[in-house]
Amino acid sequence: MKYFFIFISLFFTISNINASNITLDMLIEENVLKDYKNFTEDKNPLKIKNFSHTSSRRSVVEIVLFQQALYLGGNYKVNLNFIKSPTYLRELQQLKQGKAITTATSIWSHDLKELKKHVYISKALIRNNEFEAGLYTISSNKKALSAKSLKDIQSLKAVSNKYWIPDWKTLYKLKPKKLIHVIKWKYMTRMVSIQRADFLLAPFQSKEDLSFQTENIVFVPIPNLKVGLEGTRHFAISKAHPKAKEIFKALNKGIEILRKEGLITKAYKQSGFFNKKVHNWKKLN
Repeated sequence: MKYFFIFISLFFTISNINASNITLDMLIEENVLKDYKNFTEDKNPLKIKNFSHTSSRRSVVEIVLFQQALYLGGNYKVNLNFIKSPTYLRELQQLKQGKAITTATSIWSHDLKELKKHVYISKALIRNNEFEAGLYTISSNKKALSAKSLKDIQSLKAVSNKYWIPDWKTLYKLKPKKLIHVIKWKYMTRMVSIQRADFLLAPFQSKEDLSFQTENIVFVPIPNLKVGLEGTRHFAISKAHPKAKEIFKALNKGIEILRKEGLITKAYKQSGFFNKKVHNWKKLN
Protein backbone atom coordinates (compact mmCIF):
# COMPACT_ATOMS: atom_id res chain seq x y z
CA MET A 1 0.00 0.00 0.00
CA LYS A 2 2.91 2.36 0.78
CA TYR A 3 4.24 1.98 -2.76
CA PHE A 4 0.78 2.67 -4.20
CA PHE A 5 0.61 6.08 -2.49
CA ILE A 6 4.17 6.85 -3.61
CA PHE A 7 3.04 6.04 -7.15
CA ILE A 8 0.02 8.38 -6.83
CA SER A 9 2.26 11.18 -5.55
CA LEU A 10 4.68 10.72 -8.46
CA PHE A 11 1.77 10.54 -10.91
CA PHE A 12 0.47 13.92 -9.78
CA THR A 13 3.95 15.47 -9.98
CA ILE A 14 4.70 14.17 -13.47
CA SER A 15 1.22 14.77 -14.88
CA ASN A 16 1.32 18.41 -13.85
CA ILE A 17 3.92 18.83 -16.60
CA ASN A 18 2.16 16.99 -19.41
CA ALA A 19 -1.54 17.27 -18.50
CA SER A 20 -3.93 17.80 -21.40
CA ASN A 21 -6.40 20.66 -21.01
CA ILE A 22 -9.87 19.84 -22.31
CA THR A 23 -13.24 21.60 -22.14
CA LEU A 24 -16.28 19.38 -21.61
CA ASP A 25 -19.97 20.31 -21.57
CA MET A 26 -21.77 19.06 -18.45
CA LEU A 27 -25.53 19.16 -17.84
CA ILE A 28 -26.47 20.39 -14.39
CA GLU A 29 -29.48 21.48 -12.37
CA GLU A 30 -29.29 25.05 -11.08
CA ASN A 31 -29.41 24.16 -7.38
CA VAL A 32 -26.51 21.72 -7.81
CA LEU A 33 -24.44 24.33 -9.65
CA LYS A 34 -25.00 26.85 -6.87
CA ASP A 35 -23.85 24.39 -4.20
CA TYR A 36 -20.88 23.28 -6.29
CA LYS A 37 -19.64 26.87 -6.63
CA ASN A 38 -20.06 27.41 -2.89
CA PHE A 39 -18.28 24.14 -2.17
CA THR A 40 -15.23 24.71 -4.36
CA GLU A 41 -14.91 28.43 -3.50
CA ASP A 42 -12.59 28.83 -6.52
CA LYS A 43 -10.31 26.04 -5.25
CA ASN A 44 -8.70 23.67 -7.75
CA PRO A 45 -11.02 20.59 -7.78
CA LEU A 46 -8.03 18.33 -8.46
CA LYS A 47 -6.52 19.26 -5.10
CA ILE A 48 -9.63 18.81 -2.96
CA LYS A 49 -9.20 15.97 -0.47
CA ASN A 50 -11.49 17.26 2.27
CA PHE A 51 -15.15 17.01 1.23
CA SER A 52 -16.65 18.47 4.42
CA HIS A 53 -18.50 21.73 3.75
CA THR A 54 -21.88 23.33 4.40
CA SER A 55 -22.67 22.99 0.66
CA SER A 56 -21.29 19.47 0.33
CA ARG A 57 -23.69 16.75 -0.81
CA ARG A 58 -23.63 13.68 -3.01
CA SER A 59 -24.23 15.41 -6.35
CA VAL A 60 -21.66 18.12 -5.55
CA VAL A 61 -18.79 15.81 -4.62
CA GLU A 62 -19.47 13.68 -7.70
CA ILE A 63 -18.51 16.63 -9.93
CA VAL A 64 -15.17 16.77 -8.13
CA LEU A 65 -14.71 12.99 -8.38
CA PHE A 66 -15.42 13.14 -12.12
CA GLN A 67 -12.62 15.66 -12.66
CA GLN A 68 -10.17 13.83 -10.41
CA ALA A 69 -10.90 10.51 -12.13
CA LEU A 70 -10.14 11.97 -15.57
CA TYR A 71 -6.93 13.48 -14.25
CA LEU A 72 -5.73 10.26 -12.64
CA GLY A 73 -6.91 7.99 -15.43
CA GLY A 74 -5.99 10.01 -18.49
CA ASN A 75 -3.98 13.05 -17.45
CA TYR A 76 -6.85 15.38 -18.37
CA LYS A 77 -7.24 18.79 -16.71
CA VAL A 78 -10.90 19.47 -17.36
CA ASN A 79 -12.54 22.84 -17.79
CA LEU A 80 -16.25 22.22 -17.25
CA ASN A 81 -18.74 24.20 -19.28
CA PHE A 82 -21.95 23.88 -17.28
CA ILE A 83 -25.21 23.75 -19.22
CA LYS A 84 -28.22 24.33 -16.99
CA SER A 85 -30.99 21.78 -17.28
CA PRO A 86 -34.27 22.05 -15.35
CA THR A 87 -34.76 18.43 -14.26
CA TYR A 88 -33.06 15.04 -14.02
CA LEU A 89 -35.42 13.69 -16.73
CA ARG A 90 -34.52 16.56 -19.06
CA GLU A 91 -30.83 15.87 -18.45
CA LEU A 92 -31.31 12.27 -19.58
CA GLN A 93 -33.10 13.42 -22.73
CA GLN A 94 -30.39 15.97 -23.54
CA LEU A 95 -27.65 13.43 -22.92
CA LYS A 96 -29.36 11.00 -25.30
CA GLN A 97 -29.41 13.78 -27.91
CA GLY A 98 -25.70 14.44 -27.43
CA LYS A 99 -26.22 17.97 -26.08
CA ALA A 100 -23.36 17.43 -23.61
CA ILE A 101 -20.79 14.74 -22.86
CA THR A 102 -22.14 13.94 -19.38
CA THR A 103 -24.31 14.99 -16.45
CA ALA A 104 -23.15 16.53 -13.19
CA THR A 105 -24.78 13.85 -11.09
CA SER A 106 -24.35 10.11 -11.51
CA ILE A 107 -27.22 8.23 -13.17
CA TRP A 108 -29.23 5.28 -11.87
CA SER A 109 -28.60 1.96 -13.60
CA HIS A 110 -32.39 1.73 -14.17
CA ASP A 111 -32.31 4.85 -16.33
CA LEU A 112 -29.22 3.82 -18.25
CA LYS A 113 -31.12 0.94 -19.85
CA GLU A 114 -32.81 3.50 -22.09
CA LEU A 115 -29.50 5.21 -22.89
CA LYS A 116 -27.06 2.35 -23.44
CA LYS A 117 -27.05 2.75 -27.25
CA HIS A 118 -26.10 6.39 -26.86
CA VAL A 119 -23.61 6.40 -23.98
CA TYR A 120 -20.65 4.60 -22.46
CA ILE A 121 -21.42 3.57 -18.87
CA SER A 122 -18.70 3.95 -16.25
CA LYS A 123 -17.88 1.70 -13.36
CA ALA A 124 -20.27 2.20 -10.45
CA LEU A 125 -19.67 5.08 -8.09
CA ILE A 126 -22.48 3.96 -5.81
CA ARG A 127 -22.71 0.20 -5.57
CA ASN A 128 -25.80 -1.90 -4.92
CA ASN A 129 -27.39 -1.46 -1.48
CA GLU A 130 -25.22 1.59 -0.69
CA PHE A 131 -27.88 4.24 -1.32
CA GLU A 132 -29.89 5.15 1.77
CA ALA A 133 -32.26 8.11 2.10
CA GLY A 134 -34.07 9.95 4.85
CA LEU A 135 -37.72 10.96 4.98
CA TYR A 136 -37.38 14.74 5.17
CA THR A 137 -39.95 17.19 6.49
CA ILE A 138 -40.07 20.62 8.16
CA SER A 139 -39.60 21.13 11.89
CA SER A 140 -43.15 22.44 12.35
CA ASN A 141 -44.73 19.25 11.00
CA LYS A 142 -45.07 17.52 14.36
CA LYS A 143 -47.19 14.68 13.01
CA ALA A 144 -44.48 13.67 10.53
CA LEU A 145 -41.68 14.04 13.06
CA SER A 146 -43.52 11.87 15.59
CA ALA A 147 -43.72 8.92 13.17
CA LYS A 148 -42.04 5.84 14.61
CA SER A 149 -43.13 2.99 12.34
CA LEU A 150 -44.22 2.07 8.84
CA LYS A 151 -47.83 2.29 10.00
CA ASP A 152 -47.25 5.91 11.06
CA ILE A 153 -45.64 6.72 7.69
CA GLN A 154 -48.70 5.28 5.95
CA SER A 155 -50.81 8.02 7.53
CA LEU A 156 -48.67 10.71 5.84
CA LYS A 157 -48.55 12.21 2.33
CA ALA A 158 -45.35 11.90 0.30
CA VAL A 159 -44.13 13.82 -2.75
CA SER A 160 -41.68 12.66 -5.42
CA ASN A 161 -41.15 12.43 -9.17
CA LYS A 162 -42.49 9.28 -10.84
CA TYR A 163 -39.61 9.44 -13.32
CA TRP A 164 -37.17 8.97 -10.44
CA ILE A 165 -37.79 5.25 -10.64
CA PRO A 166 -36.00 4.00 -7.47
CA ASP A 167 -37.49 6.79 -5.32
CA TRP A 168 -41.00 6.33 -6.70
CA LYS A 169 -40.95 2.53 -6.40
CA THR A 170 -39.66 2.75 -2.84
CA LEU A 171 -42.35 5.22 -1.79
CA TYR A 172 -45.09 3.32 -3.62
CA LYS A 173 -44.23 0.16 -1.68
CA LEU A 174 -44.39 2.08 1.61
CA LYS A 175 -48.08 2.84 0.79
CA PRO A 176 -48.31 6.39 2.16
CA LYS A 177 -51.73 8.01 2.50
CA LYS A 178 -51.05 9.85 -0.75
CA LEU A 179 -48.13 9.86 -3.20
CA ILE A 180 -47.94 13.09 -5.20
CA HIS A 181 -46.04 13.39 -8.49
CA VAL A 182 -44.12 16.63 -9.09
CA ILE A 183 -41.46 17.13 -11.78
CA LYS A 184 -39.11 19.64 -10.16
CA TRP A 185 -37.26 19.36 -6.84
CA LYS A 186 -38.03 22.98 -5.88
CA TYR A 187 -41.76 22.29 -6.17
CA MET A 188 -41.42 19.20 -3.99
CA THR A 189 -39.74 21.19 -1.23
CA ARG A 190 -42.34 23.94 -1.51
CA MET A 191 -45.17 21.40 -1.18
CA VAL A 192 -43.62 20.02 1.99
CA SER A 193 -43.00 23.54 3.32
CA ILE A 194 -46.71 24.40 3.07
CA GLN A 195 -47.69 20.90 4.24
CA ARG A 196 -49.53 19.89 1.09
CA ALA A 197 -47.20 16.91 1.45
CA ASP A 198 -45.63 15.67 4.68
CA PHE A 199 -42.27 14.40 3.47
CA LEU A 200 -39.94 13.73 0.58
CA LEU A 201 -36.92 11.47 0.16
CA ALA A 202 -33.44 12.98 0.25
CA PRO A 203 -29.91 11.70 0.88
CA PHE A 204 -28.63 12.26 4.40
CA GLN A 205 -26.61 15.44 4.90
CA SER A 206 -23.30 16.24 6.58
CA LYS A 207 -24.67 18.72 9.14
CA GLU A 208 -24.87 17.70 12.79
CA ASP A 209 -28.67 17.53 12.67
CA LEU A 210 -28.63 16.00 9.14
CA SER A 211 -30.65 18.96 7.85
CA PHE A 212 -30.54 20.77 4.53
CA GLN A 213 -31.82 24.18 3.53
CA THR A 214 -33.40 25.39 0.31
CA GLU A 215 -35.13 28.72 -0.36
CA ASN A 216 -34.50 29.61 3.31
CA ILE A 217 -36.52 26.60 4.47
CA VAL A 218 -34.86 24.00 6.68
CA PHE A 219 -35.68 20.31 6.20
CA VAL A 220 -34.93 17.62 8.78
CA PRO A 221 -35.27 13.84 8.61
CA ILE A 222 -37.95 11.97 10.51
CA PRO A 223 -35.80 10.52 13.34
CA ASN A 224 -34.74 6.87 13.39
CA LEU A 225 -36.38 5.94 10.07
CA LYS A 226 -34.75 5.48 6.65
CA VAL A 227 -35.21 3.67 3.34
CA GLY A 228 -32.87 1.89 0.96
CA LEU A 229 -32.98 2.51 -2.80
CA GLU A 230 -32.12 -0.39 -5.11
CA GLY A 231 -29.62 -0.03 -7.94
CA THR A 232 -26.18 1.32 -8.78
CA ARG A 233 -25.19 4.78 -10.01
CA HIS A 234 -22.75 5.58 -12.81
CA PHE A 235 -21.34 8.36 -14.95
CA ALA A 236 -22.51 8.23 -18.56
CA ILE A 237 -20.38 9.53 -21.45
CA SER A 238 -22.19 10.53 -24.64
CA LYS A 239 -20.93 8.65 -27.70
CA ALA A 240 -21.64 11.77 -29.75
CA HIS A 241 -18.49 13.44 -28.40
CA PRO A 242 -15.45 12.98 -30.71
CA LYS A 243 -13.24 11.90 -27.81
CA ALA A 244 -15.93 9.88 -26.04
CA LYS A 245 -14.13 6.53 -26.08
CA GLU A 246 -10.83 7.82 -24.72
CA ILE A 247 -12.61 9.96 -22.11
CA PHE A 248 -14.59 6.89 -21.04
CA LYS A 249 -11.46 4.74 -20.72
CA ALA A 250 -9.67 7.43 -18.71
CA LEU A 251 -12.71 7.87 -16.47
CA ASN A 252 -12.93 4.17 -15.66
CA LYS A 253 -9.23 3.95 -14.92
CA GLY A 254 -9.48 6.98 -12.67
CA ILE A 255 -12.50 5.60 -10.82
CA GLU A 256 -10.50 2.44 -10.08
CA ILE A 257 -7.66 4.53 -8.65
CA LEU A 258 -10.02 6.68 -6.57
CA ARG A 259 -11.73 3.53 -5.29
CA LYS A 260 -8.42 1.93 -4.24
CA GLU A 261 -7.25 5.19 -2.68
CA GLY A 262 -10.47 5.37 -0.64
CA LEU A 263 -11.46 8.78 -1.96
CA ILE A 264 -14.88 7.76 -3.28
CA THR A 265 -15.93 6.41 0.12
CA LYS A 266 -14.32 9.39 1.87
CA ALA A 267 -16.19 11.88 -0.32
CA TYR A 268 -19.54 10.22 0.29
CA LYS A 269 -18.89 9.97 4.04
CA GLN A 270 -17.76 13.57 4.46
CA SER A 271 -20.69 14.85 2.36
CA GLY A 272 -23.05 13.01 4.73
CA PHE A 273 -24.31 10.60 2.08
CA PHE A 274 -22.72 7.59 3.79
CA ASN A 275 -23.72 8.59 7.30
CA LYS A 276 -22.72 6.70 10.45
CA LYS A 277 -25.28 8.66 12.48
CA VAL A 278 -28.11 6.72 10.83
CA HIS A 279 -26.42 3.32 10.89
CA ASN A 280 -28.83 1.94 13.48
CA TRP A 281 -31.95 3.66 12.16
CA LYS A 282 -34.83 1.38 11.19
CA LYS A 283 -34.98 0.65 7.45
CA LEU A 284 -38.60 0.61 6.35
CA ASN A 285 -38.10 -1.55 3.25
